[in-house]
Amino acid sequence: MLEHKKFNNAGPTYGSLSNVTAADIAFDLTTQVASEFYDVLYPDREWYDIVLKEQIYTDINPGATSYAYMSRNRHGAAAFVGHGVNNDIPMVGQSIGAVSVPIAYAAVGAEVTNEDARQYAMGVNGNLAQDLGQAMREACDNLMEVSIIFGVPDLGFHGWLNYPGIAVMQPAASKGTPDSTKWADKTGAEIAADINDALTYVWQNSRTIFKPTDIWLPLAQYSKLANTPMVLGDGGGNNGVGLMLNILNYVKANNIMTEISGRELVIHPSRYLTGAGTGGTDRMVVMDRSRNNQMLPFPLAYQLSEPQPKPLAVAWYAENKFGSYHVRQQGSMVYVDGI
Repeated sequence: MLEHKKFNNAGPTYGSLSNVTAADIAFDLTTQVASEFYDVLYPDREWYDIVLKEQIYTDINPGATSYAYMSRNRHGAAAFVGHGVNNDIPMVGQSIGAVSVPIAYAAVGAEVTNEDARQYAMGVNGNLAQDLGQAMREACDNLMEVSIIFGVPDLGFHGWLNYPGIAVMQPAASKGTPDSTKWADKTGAEIAADINDALTYVWQNSRTIFKPTDIWLPLAQYSKLANTPMVLGDGGGNNGVGLMLNILNYVKANNIMTEISGRELVIHPSRYLTGAGTGGTDRMVVMDRSRNNQMLPFPLAYQLSEPQPKPLAVAWYAENKFGSYHVRQQGSMVYVDGI
């Protein structure tokens, strides 16, 4: 199994910037103070882009600690009879198996003393309870981001980034100099071929069952697709025929899956894929994304409890409950390392 880790410090953080300290704020008498906060900025959470709403299973009992489903396979083949023993007729049958997906309970809390609230209201004209409530929501969302993308091995959660059992392929080397699989060293035609090869791999190896139309790329490779004009017939000497298209638009219009399925190819940028592949190489993820192929158990959505009184203070808690990101059909995905 591939190692589960966070790459290039790209995961969500919980606020530890040296220039943002606790509520010990003082200004010189002649300082003009802005009337609003300027929040520290964090990257968007990508799990909302990775998991479709239809893939989130909310119709699960909140008391469940795992989600299970049965899989069934029918087997058997007919045969010609009459040239031998007439009662030698083949029989069909079916096999049934079960798959279990772990679910875990998560919570976070906050506490505000009366004095903290008064000082906060006076010093910054804000509502500390409301602001900490928002922080709790952010904290729960951060946990989901880490769990879905990277997994939680201690709980048996598998991550989208390194899901066990998913095939890993390497793109062809460039024909020019240097002899490299990296897109930085390739022409537009070679990059388009890499994408079509990955799409074909999933389609062909699944005997045409899966037709992937979602692709995730590291930021540098996505930028190259969007900013590089497409040149046909370029053997490395930049002497081909240039098109009025970038590589991104060319690939969307000229790929095997759009031709077969009629669905548009969707290419997503992801900051997590830089260095995520084997040996620290950059990774591309190709998926046939649907409710039947991947899913996320989510029996308990984020809930904020009623405040709990304490001596000269109040505490309140938030909770949610969700399971491991689960790939039902491992043949619906492929990782491409070395781009």
